[in-house]
Formats: sequence, structure tokens, C-alpha cells
Amino acid sequence: MAPFDTFAILLTVAAAFAYVNHRWLRLPTSIGLMSIALGVSILFLLLDRTGLVGLSRLATRVVEGLPLERTLLQGALGMLLFAISCLIKWQPLIISPFVCIYLLSAANNAERARRPIMNRLRPFWAAALVVFVLFIALAGLTGYVGYKKLDLRGPTRSINSLKETMRWAKARLLGRSAS
Repeated sequence: MAPFDTFAILLTVAAAFAYVNHRWLRLPTSIGLMSIALGVSILFLLLDRTGLVGLSRLATRVVEGLPLERTLLQGALGMLLFAISCLIKWQPLIISPFVCIYLLSAANNAERARRPIMNRLRPFWAAALVVFVLFIALAGLTGYVGYKKLDLRGPTRSINSLKETMRWAKARLLGRSAS
């Protein structure tokens, strides 16, 4: 089964679960989808245990036939990057290191399969660290510029009102002129 077929099936099942949740259960989306998926999984396990349906052999065959590394790294990561770029305003700054590393890793597919998992994740951690440092620097610079532009004056109306009250009190109680 090709990665596109896998995603199409999973997306169709998720859409059906979301429709059932929206139409009848009316739970929050994440809770409803998780509850339905858990219920269907338990139902499939019970059907498999009773022997009515041979789901374990079918599930084993489907999972063994999936190219999980290719599906997850090339398919799911691409979808995730697209979803993030749709949601975030600062998309060029945030997404560009990940896209570059994704494209480079997809180009070296044969070599990447021989490396352990931590070596494959190291470029993503490095890109995330670079983006984090850039955002911290940008936040610090923005805070510094904003603090420099801040005009710290007291509440002038309140201060003037208190001064006027003090002049009135001195004039009234001490008999001085209200100057």
C-alpha cells in the first residue's frame, strides 16, 4: 500500500469519526475523536477475540506492508510543515530551516536509512535550536526598544489634584493665601 493510500484511508476514517462526533456525540473534537477511536479499537479487539473476524492477520499484513519510515518522514512531515505554515504568521522564519533540512534528508534517502534514529533527528533539533535562539534575540530586542520608548510619567491629573487639595487645606486651616 502506498503512503498516499495510507493517508487517504486514515483521513477518511478520521473524517467519518469527526462527523459522528459532530452529529451525535457533540463532544469537544479531540475528546470525541479519541473516544470513538478507542471504542472502535476495543470493538475490533473483541471481534478478533471471539473469532468472528480474523482482524489480527489482516492488521499484521497491513502494518508489515506499510513503508513507515517513508510514510512518516516524507508524508507526515510534509503535511505537518504545511499545516504549521498555514497557521503561523512568521512562517518564513520558522519553517525555512525545517524545509531545508527536510529537502536535504529526502534527497539522501538511501544514506539516511543506514543511520540510527538520533543521527536522523539531530538536524531537526539543531534547526529548532537556531529558531529558538532567533526568537529569544528578537524578543529581547523588541523588549529593549519598547522599554527605551516608554515614557514613565506619573498620573499627572492625580498629582495636580493632590497639589490643589494641599493648597486649599493650607489656606483653610492655616489661614494662608492660596498661592
